[in-house]
Amino acid sequence: MSEQESPVCTAPNSPCKRGTLISIEGINGVGKTYLTDRIRTLLPASGRSAPLVLEEFSARKNGDDLGRALLHTLIDAADGDMFLRSGTPGTEALLLFAIKAYDLDLAIPALADGRLVIEGRGLDTTAIYQALLTETSDAAAAMRARALLDFATAWRALPDLTILIVDDPDLAMRRAEQRGTFTYNDADRTLQRRAATLYLTLAAEDPDRIRILDRRTVDENEAAEQMRAWIAEAWDIDRACLAQPWRGRNGTCAEGTCRFGARPAPAATVR
Repeated sequence: MSEQESPVCTAPNSPCKRGTLISIEGINGVGKTYLTDRIRTLLPASGRSAPLVLEEFSARKNGDDLGRALLHTLIDAADGDMFLRSGTPGTEALLLFAIKAYDLDLAIPALADGRLVIEGRGLDTTAIYQALLTETSDAAAAMRARALLDFATAWRALPDLTILIVDDPDLAMRRAEQRGTFTYNDADRTLQRRAATLYLTLAAEDPDRIRILDRRTVDENEAAEQMRAWIAEAWDIDRACLAQPWRGRNGTCAEGTCRFGARPAPAATVR
């Protein structure tokens, strides 16, 4: 069997079930970290297991794994730039996507055990910001973001559910400045406003995957409860294994073994 035809756990005679992969997206200051922490508490309180949380880039601590090594290389090259700009946007995009692919590789054992995995910012954020950093018009940036997502999803799967948290961009930036050690300049503010718009543009094109949580219409308790309900709904769906796109989509499971983020499912639960 060639590499392109390697097993991806889709054989009808070897059904699989796995956990759910969710990403939390949005510009800085909309409350992604706070609400994710609330979810970490709400889910176990409702009788579900605690999720595995893959932190967004800005929250990662020192470490010596491959993902952190790549990230620290970018940080060093960016020399303090909050958007990790080092003057080589193509290379930066490839490295950021490589880190997200590595994150999913690390999450596969948890998915195989049926656990929920929450990704703090995923492929969407990387595509959006890298597109905006290379394109001056919003229309061109939208086209670039779609192209970057198409490229990235040839190497790793999109989340099963994406929760996009939105708020007034200027209010969100003030929150981010209050909790951080930086101040946005005029160009940064323009970039964040454009990002807020582009998130909504892409969300409108993929409504089955992306749910929009508008902080302007709900308080923090209502926001956390809405996220919990969406996540619980997504988690209750029986899902086949999370295929690695680069391995091909038509393989079969070797000897009934579920690989790439899936475990054998009892026949009664397979739909």
